[in-house]
Amino acid sequence: MKRTAIFLFATLVFATQPALTDEQVKTRPPELELRVKCGPPVDQGEAEGKRCRAIPILGGTFEGPAIKGTVLPGGADRQQDDKELGVTWLDAEYDIMTDDGTKIHVRNQGVMGKEGFFRASPVFTVPPGTPHEWMNHAVFTCTLTPVQDGVRLSVRKVARSRMLEDGGTGPYRAIMMEVAGFAEHTVFRPIDLSPFNEKKPLPVLVWGNGACANSPIEHAKFLSEIASHGYLVLATGIYPETDKPYRGPMSCSAQQIESIDWAFAQNADPKHEFFGKIDLKHICLAGMSCGGLQALQNCADKRIAAVMICNSGLFKNPAIAMPNMPMPRKEKLRDLHTPVIYILGGKPDIAYENGMDDFRRIDHVPAIAANLPVGHGGTYMHPHGGEFGVVARLWLDWQLKGDETAAKMFVGEDCGLSKRKGWTIERNAK
Repeated sequence: MKRTAIFLFATLVFATQPALTDEQVKTRPPELELRVKCGPPVDQGEAEGKRCRAIPILGGTFEGPAIKGTVLPGGADRQQDDKELGVTWLDAEYDIMTDDGTKIHVRNQGVMGKEGFFRASPVFTVPPGTPHEWMNHAVFTCTLTPVQDGVRLSVRKVARSRMLEDGGTGPYRAIMMEVAGFAEHTVFRPIDLSPFNEKKPLPVLVWGNGACANSPIEHAKFLSEIASHGYLVLATGIYPETDKPYRGPMSCSAQQIESIDWAFAQNADPKHEFFGKIDLKHICLAGMSCGGLQALQNCADKRIAAVMICNSGLFKNPAIAMPNMPMPRKEKLRDLHTPVIYILGGKPDIAYENGMDDFRRIDHVPAIAANLPVGHGGTYMHPHGGEFGVVARLWLDWQLKGDETAAKMFVGEDCGLSKRKGWTIERNAK
């Protein structure tokens, strides 16, 4: 299948335009510029082999086309020198006050390296109902210029992004966004990555779409909700700029493998904001309908730790499949090497027979079949992904986070799912 090289980055008018490079982003007018006055560094000894210091934030000013105010004193930039990687990690936290009286919290994590390299991603927490609330829903980067008594930060919005349903019901407000250099993929992630690190990394959900669509728009609420519970979701397909149904070329199974490759590359790159924040030992491969077939086609990949098949299953009769759909034979199920769940729409689901036939054939890995009789469309477009969103997220919590409370939804004759209205559950002997 011919792949269209569409690079999605910055605020573009047409999806087929190339992404702005980092240098091009720097030439765009900033959303705001901060002049931050800093005090002398305070040495704080060593921690985990890194030299630590704190730079007090004494005050300052900021201004942009639609915002202006002062930097409040009392914050600090906590830095760690990483000799092994040859970089300095930055973590600045402080408050700013707009001229209209809105107090905004700023958390700016980043890295500074050799030859002038600098990357930082400020996150703004703005009270709801204020004129600046839009800052809660965007992803930013900034450049740094040393000045006589501190630094000047130029803050720019770097990607097309949208926050769906106020960021989800989980503890981490999630955002849907495009990423430069990650063509024909959409990322769902917590907007603030500061809670995540090597000790608390983000598990990964790799997703393929129904009808093998090259856009995740019909599953966006479902995927955003999962991300809000502390997941990095890498969905096949072009960033959906609007809520209109996708009409375009189909995706291909290789895009899921590209997602896994991307996660490994970003986690290993100190210049990327996901460096050291991705849980590469806990990756779930998943998809709905045709996307589920893509996941099964890729299920032999040894980097995955779980498989979730939604409204899908390998065809008992491949002759009736849609053109260009992946069509593995039933023998492909032997390639499964992880726990697997089939989340189906009950007998009204056109994939029910295929999915249940898969489930009954799987006897070498733990398998679950969960059914809610809502048909093939599932509940993905319901608020926060509806019932499918709840069940999928709890299964991921169990499999990828080891959450024993979530496991109670699926384990035992009296499990939580068996009591949930409309649901039925079957498990194999494994």
